[in-house]
Amino acid sequence: MARKPIKPAATEASRRKRKTDQSSTVVRFLETSRAVTLAIFLLTAAGIGILSLIGLHPSGTQVIPHQVSPVRVTATVPFAYESEVRTERERQRQINLVGPAYSIRAQRFESFAEHARNLLAEIERLAETTAGMDEDSQVSVVRSFVENYEERSRHTISSEDVLSLLNHADSEQRAALFHDALNQLESIHRQGIYAPDTFPTRDTGDGLTLFTLYGPDESRLADRNIRSEAEARQVLRDRLEALEAPDAIILALRRIFRDGIAPNFEYDEAMTEERKARVARETAPVVVEVEEGDTIIRPGATVRPEQYEMYNAYREHLAERGEQPFDVPEQIVHRLLLVLGILLSAVVYIRIEDRESLKSNSRLALLGLLAAINLSLVWSVIHLSNAPPIAGNTSWLPVIPYLTPAAFSPLIVAMLIGQRPAIFMALIISFFTAIMFGYKVEMFVIAFLSSLVGIYYCQDIRFRGKLVKAASMTGVTVAVATLLLGAASMLDIMIIGRQMIAGLVVGALTGIVVVGILPILETLFRRITDITLLELTDSNHPLLRRMQIEAPGSYHHSLVVANLSENAAGEIEANPLKCRVCSLFHDVGKLVKPEYFTENQRDGFNPHIERNPSFSALIIKSHVKEGVDLAVKYKLPRVIIDVIRQHHGTTLIEYFFYQAKKQEKKESIPPFPGAGSIELDKVSESTYRYDGPRPQFKESAIIFFADAVEAASRSLKKVNQQNLEDLIEKIVRGRIEDGQLDECPLTLDEIARIKKSFCFTLLNMLHSRVEYPSDDAKPKSEAPTAQPAKHEAGEEKSAERTDSESVEEPKIRPR
Repeated sequence: MARKPIKPAATEASRRKRKTDQSSTVVRFLETSRAVTLAIFLLTAAGIGILSLIGLHPSGTQVIPHQVSPVRVTATVPFAYESEVRTERERQRQINLVGPAYSIRAQRFESFAEHARNLLAEIERLAETTAGMDEDSQVSVVRSFVENYEERSRHTISSEDVLSLLNHADSEQRAALFHDALNQLESIHRQGIYAPDTFPTRDTGDGLTLFTLYGPDESRLADRNIRSEAEARQVLRDRLEALEAPDAIILALRRIFRDGIAPNFEYDEAMTEERKARVARETAPVVVEVEEGDTIIRPGATVRPEQYEMYNAYREHLAERGEQPFDVPEQIVHRLLLVLGILLSAVVYIRIEDRESLKSNSRLALLGLLAAINLSLVWSVIHLSNAPPIAGNTSWLPVIPYLTPAAFSPLIVAMLIGQRPAIFMALIISFFTAIMFGYKVEMFVIAFLSSLVGIYYCQDIRFRGKLVKAASMTGVTVAVATLLLGAASMLDIMIIGRQMIAGLVVGALTGIVVVGILPILETLFRRITDITLLELTDSNHPLLRRMQIEAPGSYHHSLVVANLSENAAGEIEANPLKCRVCSLFHDVGKLVKPEYFTENQRDGFNPHIERNPSFSALIIKSHVKEGVDLAVKYKLPRVIIDVIRQHHGTTLIEYFFYQAKKQEKKESIPPFPGAGSIELDKVSESTYRYDGPRPQFKESAIIFFADAVEAASRSLKKVNQQNLEDLIEKIVRGRIEDGQLDECPLTLDEIARIKKSFCFTLLNMLHSRVEYPSDDAKPKSEAPTAQPAKHEAGEEKSAERTDSESVEEPKIRPR
């Protein structure tokens, strides 16, 4: 049945106002003008120069305690100040001279004396109870008494000792003996008893152990001989044996009163601390007088706390006089010359190693802005040293340099531009950081090393979490370097710990900030990272979903081109992920009129039959502009828009061009023999060429070739390595001869590797399969032969045909 002619329908482009991606004159001027380039350089130089003069102002930080000083500071005027550091040192010296205070605890004797009096009273009542009893009964009562008494008290007594006191002394004698024994025990306690195993002693060499005692009013008492427990028991034994009493009673007293010997000489912490506090309060401030010409800070030496205090006092004294501690004009000239030299070196580096930056003012502006931001952060960190909680604090001031986020800009440059520019950015930032901190070599080494580690870990980052990890590794590097340098300088362990923690925290925070700021910089400067590219590979992206539904043939074609270009990019050190993403979107313009492209003509009808060649060529060419419009509408990155515009370059739409030439030839035939030829407008080749531009970067060129090779490979009747190599070589040679790579940095070696990769990938994609017989087929004696798979004809068949195909007339279908 004849198909009705297709009427021109309102397309998406005609129903909406077209968004153009043509840069305005002003934008092109700003991007390429050498005057703008010079202005960017001058602004960057001025900003860096101003920021680098931080350490010259009296409020700046050239000298940091516990760090090596880069300058010599000599007093130009005499001055005096009260030194808190030396006063504290003198105070500690006086406190260390304060001897420990000891006390004799009378409670130990009082407690035992009460027990002895109670025991005597109990024995007196027991004597009244046992009066007149026989010996056995008395023994039984005494044993019951002893058991009951031991249960009620913490002391032990024996039945034999109680019987001795009952049978060999009367009540008055017992009272007198207990009274004498307590007197002797009290005398021993007053002298002092110590425990050698738990208490330090000081042997004078003559057998005496001396302690210094202080009275309640802290007055020093005489040194005295303090007995140990064993010595005290021996003295008590000797004194009890000197009493006039039977041996049985003396033995009983010795057993009862030996429990009264216990250490009562103890260290009095409260009294000692009170004496130290009084000495501390009474220590007079130390006044330091500095004469004119005295050296305050020596270059190359570690700044001690007392030197830093003297330096601060000197600055305050000069500030009162309206002077400064350094020859600022001379140092300003010195630093500005350094800044100029470094920036000129940067210009030379860019001209030699990073010519892409010279072609793009936005890239130069990004580099300059990041350098200024990073140095501004350094400036902010330096001014922290003047904050009230930190200013003059010798414990926290050494931590200030390690709060510097030196890896901030290098990490961003590594993600947005590349690793080589990032390394150079790290060198610049590290150098200026060292200058701003007063020419500190260790600051340069730590900043540059940590930045290099971060740049190394930024390779092939496709997830934001890995970017935070890369930044955290810069903090780990700072911490390790700090530990090694601190140990070599024998810094206080607490200062080293604070510096390490500062480095780790700043590294993690730098990663978090970089992750947050990257999307903003990508939008402002039209850059793209692998993180964003990976997000665009999601097949649920609105444009990709539309292609799957509205133009499935074009979507499948884009997938194959993505595989071809991704593998080829890996062979020449281009960006495989960028190739894949750009390939997925390179033909989105076919969504506007998908039925005009062969791969989407599912029912076999070709609408180009009803169109003249020039109109068909216009429709084919329009998919590039329509693709740009859709990319702008869906806010795709600039690199994808560039690939959409460049993926056909300025190639010729040969099929319709040959059709037009053929039609022109037929129409120019004379109507009858002898009549002259009819003059017609000649077919203009420009009408049948894409508008371009031609490929301008490696990834675009790879997709440019992969797009043509994929389409042409489908027209091969027999797929083998030789045919594929011939086809690829023909396409590549033809496009090179057509001048399509004149603006692209691809080398011949890279093109050779791209062709080899295309061949390898296509051989694995277009492989043959065995044709299996049906279930009811009879078994054959011969094995089934491999048949080549049938493929849909490509869009530019005769332009990419093999030599075995017919060349009677062009059969190029629209692309």
